[in-house]
Amino acid sequence: MDGDADVSAGEQPVLDFALLDEIFSERSAALDVLRRALERARSLAETLDDAARGGRWPVVGEKAHEMAGMCANIGATRLSATARRFETAARDGGDANLDGLLGDLSRELSAFAQALQENEESAESTSTDS
Repeated sequence: MDGDADVSAGEQPVLDFALLDEIFSERSAALDVLRRALERARSLAETLDDAARGGRWPVVGEKAHEMAGMCANIGATRLSATARRFETAARDGGDANLDGLLGDLSRELSAFAQALQENEESAESTSTDS
């Protein structure tokens, strides 16, 4: 298992805005990228769920790798770590607690959506205060 997956989710931020602030000069651009990433992550999660329940581990590995990389690139650290655990499960031929992994994935997607919503609301209140 790689190092990211070994760190418990509680020790990592849901969204690493320090990374996003390095990439984007404006928060609105970062939020736009995060909205699109959340949509893609939800689609990938549906595919992961379907493939994992069907025992199609090569598909699980491919889609989990895509999700992990995308999430790492945009600072969604906990979701990236969860996707890496799916990659490990796929590599091990599905020898994992599937319900636990799917529950973790659902929780991390919800946490991503919540963090995004909170940051959107904060950006809106900041722009109306000016």
